[in-house]
Amino acid sequence: MSTESPVFYYADNHREFRYCPHCAAPLQKIRDGARWRPACTRCGFVQYLNPPLAATILLTRGDRVLLGRRTIEPRRGYWTLPGGYVELGESAEEAVVREAREELGVDVRIERLLGLHSGAPSAVAVALYEGTIVRGEPRPLDEVDAVGFFGPDELPEVAFWSTHWALELWQLSRRDRELRR
Repeated sequence: MSTESPVFYYADNHREFRYCPHCAAPLQKIRDGARWRPACTRCGFVQYLNPPLAATILLTRGDRVLLGRRTIEPRRGYWTLPGGYVELGESAEEAVVREAREELGVDVRIERLLGLHSGAPSAVAVALYEGTIVRGEPRPLDEVDAVGFFGPDELPEVAFWSTHWALELWQLSRRDRELRR
């Protein structure tokens, strides 16, 4: 796994407005609780910079994990788990099932939620699920140009800090299962 320093990635909604989207007045910084936020003194609008939610899934074959190589920015050419942003009106579980189908052409069954990665250095909250492929053979489709199953000692360069976290969690989970045998 890479030893590079984590890079903070901003999502599109992490840009502060300069003008109010409701009345077009210039925004000013106001104290809202413990934070300073862009706000409109004319109409009362306050901009909250909240992280979007993404969902990703660990799919394994034996002691190997499935990764796809990204064809889009950020981090084009780096590897990550299948997943993506949760769309308005869908659950995180629905999103990860949709993303596995769109990116890899597989139908998956979610087994359990492994964890939630949030906070710096990530600007995105990531729900991590463990699952099983129930139909199809993984192949590169939307947003990936290569797929592969990788063992813990042969992982390629991964795209995001949350992917490092997920792979570490996977390895700890594997060790825990082995110790319980």
